[in-house]
Amino acid sequence: MPSVPVPPHQQRPAQRSPPTRRAVEDREPAANLLGEMARRKGPQTVAVMRIGLPGDRQPTRDELLVAASRAQLVRFRLPD
Repeated sequence: MPSVPVPPHQQRPAQRSPPTRRAVEDREPAANLLGEMARRKGPQTVAVMRIGLPGDRQPTRDELLVAASRAQLVRFRLPD
């Protein structure tokens, strides 16, 4: 019996790999991540996390390091 091609609308979607996640536990990378978030989204974004960062200005490096010790961060990356 010859194989019949499956119409595109009935084909299964390609298997996608799941998003990767990585816990950021060291203070330096966590401070970098918080600083990046404050620069991209504004200081109010990190202030709502209630880890001691100001919401009215960009946090200093020392403030980011202290806040990083209080935060538990996980970074998710979606596959390309």
